Amino acid sequence: MYSVLLTHKAVQDLSAATGYIEHTLSSPSAAQGLLDAFEKLLGQLETMPEAHSFMRDDLLAYAGYRWAPFGSYLAFFIVDAENQEVVIERIAHESRDWKALLGQ
Repeated sequence: MYSVLLTHKAVQDLSAATGYIEHTLSSPSAAQGLLDAFEKLLGQLETMPEAHSFMRDDLLAYAGYRWAPFGSYLAFFIVDAENQEVVIERIAHESRDWKALLGQ
């Protein structure tokens, strides 16, 4: 079983996404749906994080970045198999420029 950790930026990303959906789009139920999808993803990452694909960008893949969808969002993470940890680095809407988000 892997431990799943979120960076400060990933926590901010998730909070911004749910806040936008709940307050700007006036859809608390959709915000809760996103959180439910994220919880399901966390369960998957705890048991089989390496089942998710490496990034399509060669440099990011070489750095160990993987991605996983949940709802209309993507979680970007690195698996540390030796320490049985998954670190979610960032979370973004699927339409966002993820290369810029991850510093590429």
